Amino acid sequence: MKKFSLSRRQLLQSSWVSAGLFGLGAFSKVAWAQDTQPPGNRDGASCQSIVMTDDGPLYPPTAIPWLSDLTQLPGRSGRPEGQLLYLFGRIRDHQCRPVAGASVEIWQADNSGNYKHPRAGPANQLDLNFGYFGRVRTGEDGSYLFKTIVPSAYSLGDIRRAAHIHLKMRSLTHGVLTTEMYFEGDEDERIRSIDPVFSSRRKETRHRLIVPTESPEAYPDLKLDFEKDAVCCKYDLAFR
Repeated sequence: MKKFSLSRRQLLQSSWVSAGLFGLGAFSKVAWAQDTQPPGNRDGASCQSIVMTDDGPLYPPTAIPWLSDLTQLPGRSGRPEGQLLYLFGRIRDHQCRPVAGASVEIWQADNSGNYKHPRAGPANQLDLNFGYFGRVRTGEDGSYLFKTIVPSAYSLGDIRRAAHIHLKMRSLTHGVLTTEMYFEGDEDERIRSIDPVFSSRRKETRHRLIVPTESPEAYPDLKLDFEKDAVCCKYDLAFR
């Protein structure tokens, strides 16, 4: 099987990426190549429905580009500050069948807790090597993949927000749903305990918004050339 490398050339200059079709080519063929089980509720954790949230006040004010790698931008050679993160998973319907061709958007803070938004503070505080938001289409198996960084916690007025990444799914057949993802860890848990937005989520489903950060060694089947200092978050979601 051909090894798939997340190089600058493949992620930024590939016609798949520029057309918003990343995930329909090599990634969709190798990401879960050994998963041959039939569709259906075969693994409850992966087929739990999306915990719905709202866009929040910092949804991107401009068009979100078709961009899967937020760490390498056209015309810039630098790398953003922060821990590299590969965020991936599969989008399914309520019967656990893959949803192909859906768009998946993400938006988030950078390593300093800044968003790229007029409400978030001066633009001169932004990391010029970071993309802040991007979108991809799911592959035939419902797979999606982003390369980004682990965001920092931040304050918005008097509110302290735990580190998180927003996701929005759009499908012609399943509608539009928004959610977010938080990170496991003692410090993240401490901040979540004083985060009024996280606390406002339904108590019985909050835990489903929290995802562990794992070593790339946990995902050899992806056949990706992970950076040595990168971490992974696998976040499978199912439309309600």
